[in-house]
Parts: sequence; C-alpha cells; structure tokens
Amino acid sequence: MNIFLSLLLFFSPLSPMSDIPSTAIWLGHGHDLIEAEKLLPGHVLDKRILALSPYDFVRLKSAIEGETGVCEWAITSAVNKCVDEMKMRVDIAINRESRQGELISAYETRLNTIEDELDSTRFKNELLLWSTITLGILSAVSITIIVK
Repeated sequence: MNIFLSLLLFFSPLSPMSDIPSTAIWLGHGHDLIEAEKLLPGHVLDKRILALSPYDFVRLKSAIEGETGVCEWAITSAVNKCVDEMKMRVDIAINRESRQGELISAYETRLNTIEDELDSTRFKNELLLWSTITLGILSAVSITIIVK
C-alpha cells in the first residue's frame, strides 16, 4: 500500500497552488497573483487600497481558490453594480435637464419682477429729481421776490 501511494504521489503533477505564498490569492491560469500587503497601525497610504482583516482575507482566499463559481459571481455582481450606477447617472442627467428648465423659468420670472421694480424705481427717482429742481427754482424766485 505504501508503495502504491508513493508512486501515486511521485507521478502526480505538482499542484499549481503549491508555490503560492499564504499572503497571495491565485485566480487561475493566465492571471497574476493578488499579493497582500501587511499594514501596521499608523501606516500612511499613498494610494487607495482595500483593507481586510486577516480573518476576512483567509475567508476570501479560500472562497476564490476553492470555487470557480465565486469568480463568475464576483464579475457578474461587479458588472451589475456598474450597470445600476450607469442607469442612476442617466436618470440624474435626465432629471437635471428637466430641473434646469424649471430653474430657467423661475429665474426668468424673477428677472421680470426685478426689471419691473427697477423701472418703478427709475420713475420715482426721476419724479424726485424734477420735484427737487422745481422746488429749488421756486425757492430762488421766492427769495428774489422777498429780497427786492
């Protein structure tokens, strides 16, 4: 029995996962390893990263390396998330267009109101100007008549 197991072990191909470090995730042939980077408390980052606890990293590693369906699920989930985000952005853009029309009409109404107030103020200013000139002339004439 031992000879049979030894021969089986000797002739079996080496697993592609035999030389993968425990701090890396193997996605399959044709894909680079995902290397983990250990961060210490107080470490300053120069780029955006996704941090996992060691427990979560081990769970993620075993799930990805153990099942091929997980990768397909992750890709499908990511694509669906992108499509949902794209639909949301399109809705925002369409609604922004209709809201901008409402804003423009509101600003037009406000502009018309301010222009009407400006015209009224100009009329009042002109009326006060001519009233002041008339009163000045009347005062000058009155003083002239009183002084003579």
